[in-house]
Amino acid sequence: TDISAESDEVELDWSHDFQILKPVIEGRGFDVSGVDHLCKLPCVYCASGYRRRIPSYASTLMDDDWVGREYQLILSIKDGDAPSEIDPVLFDLRRVGLLQVFVNSGAMPEGLEKLQSAKMIWIEGNSTHGLEGGLPSGFWSLKARMFLLASMGSQFTGELPSVLPMCEYLDYRLYLYRLPALSGNIEGISACRKIVDAIEVFLNPSLAGNVWLAALGWDSLRGSIEFWGSGFKGLIPNAFTSTQVEHDPWVQWCRKPSRSELSFRISQQVNGPLPAGLNECAHKFLRFNVAGCGFTGIFPLNFSRSFAMFADGIQIYDNSFTGAIPEIPPQLEAIDLHGNRWSGNTPVS
Repeated sequence: TDISAESDEVELDWSHDFQILKPVIEGRGFDVSGVDHLCKLPCVYCASGYRRRIPSYASTLMDDDWVGREYQLILSIKDGDAPSEIDPVLFDLRRVGLLQVFVNSGAMPEGLEKLQSAKMIWIEGNSTHGLEGGLPSGFWSLKARMFLLASMGSQFTGELPSVLPMCEYLDYRLYLYRLPALSGNIEGISACRKIVDAIEVFLNPSLAGNVWLAALGWDSLRGSIEFWGSGFKGLIPNAFTSTQVEHDPWVQWCRKPSRSELSFRISQQVNGPLPAGLNECAHKFLRFNVAGCGFTGIFPLNFSRSFAMFADGIQIYDNSFTGAIPEIPPQLEAIDLHGNRWSGNTPVS
């Protein structure tokens, strides 16, 4: 709480933000009586330490010298039953580096795209309630390195558009999950080529699109790809003609310089083959889950060298794969292969 601003300019911005945040935080039920400085406010974190209640990866997003320049804001709901909306004055903050807002009522106000300093923007409901209605036109033009929108009730009826200007700025993670009435198509996410760590979109039953088509655009991603619990469908591009030669699009996808260990789960009705070129990634998968997608043909991946694979990392059941059961890594403790049309001998591994 005794953090000082590194310069007069920062102090001026902190004073500006303090005037905005004090009534907002008080309106959420926190006691701010006697508080006279930004860093002494509840929900505001100006340094690492015992008061810090932010995600562990925050240090990845913040600049190394953020202390004394920026701060982290977690607007929780002190009384879970009290209505808590997003106040549009938050978008006038000048020095917030991480903005995490929990909400259980109200429409999304205009102006999120005006927020310039936040590296992470996190907006979360309580699963049954959250934002209400649709989204303002500039919402998807937000400027952050990481974005999370999650756990809204059916009152939230936002739409994911085909063009997402935020992809120009996102370079770390994108989460969209447990949004039962979020509509639209995930094709716009294909433009998020700079994201390196995770794209996870799940339990959004009204969302449509072809994940495999979008995935071809993710040049930098090396961490987690999770798309399930939605209405995704369509054939995989180039799957019928894919081979394991160097120029194959999926071989090239696997060989991207950034591509290292991948946790991979895509649930999409494909009703066609997996591309053979995806075998180039086989040794990089920590988890490979394509269960229940209607895949046909021979399973093309050989996991015998997948030494980093999790003990339960292969989920390929409830498809129509034919031919031999794939080679599996020795550390696997269990594998569910039912619902396919395997033939031949069981692999020694």
